[in-house]
Amino acid sequence: MDYDDLLQIVNPFGKYQKLLIFLVLQLALVPCGFSLYNAVFLAATPADYWCRLPSPVDTSTTNSRKILFPPQEHNGLPGVSRCEMYDLNYTSFTSEFYDLNDTTLILANSSHSKTGCQDGWEFEQDVYQNTVVTEYSLVCDQDLGASISFGLASFGGVMGTLIWGLLADRWGRKPTFFTLIAFQSLCNVACSFSPNFIFYCVCRFLIGSTTGFSYTLPYLLSIELTGTKTRVLMSVICSASYTISVIWMVGIAYAIRTWRMLNLVAAVPVLCILGLWAVFPESPRWLLTQGRYVEVEAFIRKASRVNKRPLPKDIDENLPQILEEINLENKNSSITEKHSMIDLFRTPNLRKKTLILIFINFCNVGVFYGLTYWAPAFGQDPHLNTMLSGLVEFPPYLFASFFCNKFGRRATLVVAMIFGAIASISAAVVPTTASGAIMALSLITKFFITLTFMVGELLEEEIFPTVVRGEGASLTILLSSVAGCAAPFVVHLGHSLLALPLAVFGGLCLFAAISALFLPETVGRDLPQTLAEGEAMGKDMPWKDILSLRLPASSRRDPELDTENSTNRVHMAMERFYRERETSQRESSPFLKSNENIKKTTDFTNSDIIQ
Repeated sequence: MDYDDLLQIVNPFGKYQKLLIFLVLQLALVPCGFSLYNAVFLAATPADYWCRLPSPVDTSTTNSRKILFPPQEHNGLPGVSRCEMYDLNYTSFTSEFYDLNDTTLILANSSHSKTGCQDGWEFEQDVYQNTVVTEYSLVCDQDLGASISFGLASFGGVMGTLIWGLLADRWGRKPTFFTLIAFQSLCNVACSFSPNFIFYCVCRFLIGSTTGFSYTLPYLLSIELTGTKTRVLMSVICSASYTISVIWMVGIAYAIRTWRMLNLVAAVPVLCILGLWAVFPESPRWLLTQGRYVEVEAFIRKASRVNKRPLPKDIDENLPQILEEINLENKNSSITEKHSMIDLFRTPNLRKKTLILIFINFCNVGVFYGLTYWAPAFGQDPHLNTMLSGLVEFPPYLFASFFCNKFGRRATLVVAMIFGAIASISAAVVPTTASGAIMALSLITKFFITLTFMVGELLEEEIFPTVVRGEGASLTILLSSVAGCAAPFVVHLGHSLLALPLAVFGGLCLFAAISALFLPETVGRDLPQTLAEGEAMGKDMPWKDILSLRLPASSRRDPELDTENSTNRVHMAMERFYRERETSQRESSPFLKSNENIKKTTDFTNSDIIQ
């Protein structure tokens, strides 16, 4: 017997769990994407910029810039240099210099020597009034500045998961989440008043240390509050809430075009999450592993009452003993002992699965966030591109539950990765002038990588044992954050070769698809509670199973038998518990009644349980 058997009796996804998930956890999750996605607009580079020239030279029109600056192509289209100017004394020019009908003047200018921008840059303001890039002149030889700020935020995620994952398994999910949100809000406010670029980068590093787990903890709680059948649904719901966060963020960014005000306004909804403390739940599964049976009992009884699924009389009267029995069954596996990330690598099968999950998440993070950074930098309408990039995430949520349950997690992951690789590599070989086709193929890639991101997270929750699930999630976030750190720099390569980032993303998807073949199918299985159960899952898979995408017969369980089987397992466990307790009492207590009286008591108790 395990916790899922008990949960099945009171309805693993009843009214009580739905109220907690939809009215509390999802409400807490929606604003959490703000602190990550607002950076795309905070540090955006305007579509066009040029050297600032001394007054009274007018560079406000396209035609005047054609005359005043050296010609240069951008993504195959004609334009002017953004980082060079003619080495001339512009202040001595007369009005004839600006005669736009004098084409010979353009040719004459081409013979002049060139130099870098001497007095900074001017930026077009059709989309942004100002950004971090325009305020601190992060262009030309400083154009890595924006990518560095993105990378530092991802590196902050590497450092942050070392702390937040540990706290989630030590303190609990609830106090860790609210500590994280308070810290994130404080850093967001400080970032809005950055006096210089270095201070801004420090703030982004600290904010980045919280963004990953601000999603992971509500998602983890949603999984741990419900049963095995709704894990895919929880992944879909949480991912959809996060996408709503992205679209909401785009709407705020469209209305506010100055970076400081945008960052400050986006921090307000995150701060409001702190008001949910009184109704925010703690994970009953985590409480059980900590031996806090009173709180687990309270959760089970409340779920039973609100879900209108009364506990059978014998279970209701003996619920504390049942929880103790669950603990006794796991005692040999040391479920109550403290564990660490190192335990994920002590045994060969769990180590193999951990490494594969890390690589899959590495691919998902790198490609997903790479495309997120790439979309607003491509084309003339960054808000529209980012909106489309967010909207394309919704269709996978509609199909994910069906595909994962019908064909299995593993097959869904492999096939989606392959299609994502095909779309991304195809976009890389399309001519750069076909911007519409490139954008469409990148959105198709985003569609499939969204699906694989969701399935990958689901597999992490279903493969990592409960005793190290939080730290397992931390580890995958920790190491895949390297991809998050690298993604902005991969996107930056597109400044010189537009197709290169898409080719890298496609190659990652292809290798991830191959590695996913070596994972076990988890559909319909109970969550592994102990390290031993985690090691046993998918051990010694034959090659025919590795190369097959069919759903194993063992995964096709009869749903009508779940409640009945769970109740029977609880009854059997109760009987074992009483027998073991009475045996222990006989051997250790000199104050018991006679053996005959004990036998009569035992017979009465067991018959009552069976009835």
